[in-house]
This record gives sequence, C-alpha cells and structure tokens, in this order.
Amino acid sequence: MKAYWADLSLFFRRAHTRHRRVILHVEPDMWGYLEEDDAGLARAFAQHVVRLRNRLAPNVVLGYHLSVWGTGTDIAIQDPDRAEVERLAAKAAGYYNSLHARFDLIFGEFSDRDSGFKEHIYGASHKDAWWTGDDFARHVRFLAGVHRRTKRPIFLWQIPLGNTALPDTWGRFRDNRPEWLLGAGSAAHRKAYERAGVRALLFGGGADGTTSERTDGGWFLTHARAYYRAA
Repeated sequence: MKAYWADLSLFFRRAHTRHRRVILHVEPDMWGYLEEDDAGLARAFAQHVVRLRNRLAPNVVLGYHLSVWGTGTDIAIQDPDRAEVERLAAKAAGYYNSLHARFDLIFGEFSDRDSGFKEHIYGASHKDAWWTGDDFARHVRFLAGVHRRTKRPIFLWQIPLGNTALPDTWGRFRDNRPEWLLGAGSAAHRKAYERAGVRALLFGGGADGTTSERTDGGWFLTHARAYYRAA
C-alpha cells in the first residue's frame, strides 16, 4: 500500500499543476468487495483518499463507485420487487454514508458487456443477458433511492454500444440499452434517469470483443449527433 499511496499522491500533484478539472473514478470494483467483507477497511481507505485529494489537488473531482452486486443482490438478474429494490438502495446508500468520506459524485452502471456478448461468449441465458422495461424501471428506482439518501449526482458509465440490428459476432454484438437511451421514444427514458439523479451517460464496452462506435454500423454516432443537435 505504500507504493499505492505514493502513486496516488503523484497523480494528485500532477493533476493539480497540469489540469483545471479532473474526475477520478476511484477503484470501481473494490467497493463491492469491501461492502461484502470489510466496512472498516473501506472507511479508512475512503477517508485517506479524500484527505489526500483535499491536501494535494482540490481541483480533482472524486467519484465513488456504486456496486450493483455489493448488496448481495443483482437487481437485473434476480428481479426483486419494488419494496426490495428500495431496501437495497437504502443498504447501498447506507454503506456509502457509513464511510464518512464525501465524494463529489457516484458512478453507477448497467453492464460493461453487450447482451449478445453475454449470451454467446459467456453462455448466459437470454433472461439474464437482456434488459426489459421492468429491469430499467428497477434500475431507475434503485438509483433514485441511492441519490435521495446520498445527495450525490450519478454518472452511468461503460454503457454497452451494441444495437439490435447487429449479427452477434466478435466486435458486433447486440444490445438494447443504447436504443433505450438514445433511440425512438428515449426522451422519456432519459427524463426518468434524470429525475433519479443521473447527470451523465458514458458509453463504452469494458472488454475486447464488445461492440464499439467503430463496429456498430454507425448507430451510436448517428443518434448521439441527433441528440446534441436537438439539445
């Protein structure tokens, strides 16, 4: 850990002297493991990160990662009812608040793999790989519950880039989340996420072979341009 803190301190010093504003997404997967196993270690870690940032680089925006599995329930696979989603949101927010370390924003997620990738590469069932309207509704409710209890803005990252017209081959796997967020009828969907505290949508796969804006047949860039023209 001595080397880790030295590297992080170097990052903060460089960010402070070379950049006006930097967002640091702090150790995304780590929080889920610590939430399940060691709240005391997580608290000490989080507080030290915040102290270093405050001392060395107040221009750096710190992002805490909201784990979709740190509560022990994956809402997209296990399909909890509304009351259970609220309980899970309270549990996730309570864990963040128990750190007593003020991050500037929270990163959330859908999945870093396209639905078709999960089906054809991981062998997941169609039900587990694909999101339905009910899955999106649970996701919005969960994020809203966390936002309400933490008062932190939420950025959603690693949103897959597949679309439903692709052939499910390497680099060109299908997904429906970009269509939900940017396709026909998506304005209402984005508004629901905005009401839940979401302030940014960040697209991009998290593994080799997932769909990219270069392999999706131009769908994402076309719809992203249309969104910005209308904004």
